[in-house]
Amino acid sequence: MKSADAAADRLVAGVGGDLLARLAIAGVAVERQRLLLNLGRAQHHLARTATARLVFGEGEHASRNAQSARVGVDIHAAQLHRAAASRLDPEHAHQPIVRARDITVFGYEILTRGPAHSSFRNSDMLFSFARETKLAWALEAIALDCALRRLRNLNLGDRKFLLNLEAEMFGESEFRIHEMASFFAEHRGNFVLELTERAAIEDYAVFRRLLDEFREKGIEVAIDDAGSGYASLEAIAALAPDYLKVTKGLVSTLAQEPIKQDLVKMLVELAHKISAKTIAEGIETQEEYETCRDLGIDLIQGYYFAHPQEELQLGDEEVAQKAHMAPRAAKLA
Repeated sequence: MKSADAAADRLVAGVGGDLLARLAIAGVAVERQRLLLNLGRAQHHLARTATARLVFGEGEHASRNAQSARVGVDIHAAQLHRAAASRLDPEHAHQPIVRARDITVFGYEILTRGPAHSSFRNSDMLFSFARETKLAWALEAIALDCALRRLRNLNLGDRKFLLNLEAEMFGESEFRIHEMASFFAEHRGNFVLELTERAAIEDYAVFRRLLDEFREKGIEVAIDDAGSGYASLEAIAALAPDYLKVTKGLVSTLAQEPIKQDLVKMLVELAHKISAKTIAEGIETQEEYETCRDLGIDLIQGYYFAHPQEELQLGDEEVAQKAHMAPRAAKLA
């Protein structure tokens, strides 16, 4: 592991600002390609010498040795991933999720952000880049570790905490999903896994059985971008989630578009049939909030009520201020 730490240190030494996260993530991918290239050259050279018969053998034996060498490279790359990702030092913010009817805090979505003053401060950019460089699991793992460390120091109370998790992470041995579940099980009823990138689910029946194991431990499931297409509806039908997060595309201009209103009504009715709650995210105006509330949406999330905050209390104060202003706004309307 010392060599991995040293390599990661070289990647980030003397680098600051916007380049820090880029080098920490992309650098290990470059390092892995360099290792594989060197391995390939070594194999090619050995194949031309008598030493090849001793080191790699012949036929099936040679294939096994070559595969073992590549596994060794992948293990080293995994060490580099962890060492470099740990230097990302991701930060977490909590955005309140509000009950639509009485404007009280129901829970929070935990959002991962890159280093301050970085182009990866935006979580969408950070995770998109990680996926492109095949390092999604490394970033997901370190982000989750950081989130859990912070959660252990919070008074969770009876509030919900939503954590985003890509579906393919459930199949990654490095991700240690069950270690996370054991912590959540100690706080039954507090945690919701919000599934993203559902296209990675190859067998919904198998995946649902896995989710049922988590549900038995008091962990709930949310589907994001509900209503965004056939894949979204297929996931709802197959997984029967506890929460449907209505896609931002439906919320925008909702008050002016009857077709969107009909789609939201359909999702609300569908949620009721499977005993789920609906969450409208991306709410930025009073009109969007009131339209969602009147259509039967249960929970609201967005800048209209509160911005993501590092401290829960700050988000609570924003929501309380908006709740105080709500009766006055209603009278003016």
